[in-house]
Amino acid sequence: MSTEIDLLTLDEAAARLKVTRQWLKSAIYNGWGPPFIALGKQGPHFRPGDLARWLDSRTHSPKLRPPRARTRFKESDDGHQAR
Repeated sequence: MSTEIDLLTLDEAAARLKVTRQWLKSAIYNGWGPPFIALGKQGPHFRPGDLARWLDSRTHSPKLRPPRARTRFKESDDGHQAR
């Protein structure tokens, strides 16, 4: 029984995330990138499921805010405030 592990290279992971290779390397180096597997001189490798979970953890919902009331008035040519 053979089990093959699906690992993505740095380039493949960057393509899947739609970011540049340099951005992904920087994210890993700075500690805010996706989890990776260090395989010696082969560079970092990534599990597809780890990339998906990392993306999910970075998903934000927009905050619902009421529309702002316009309070600024322009001064008209005759010196009165006009809306």
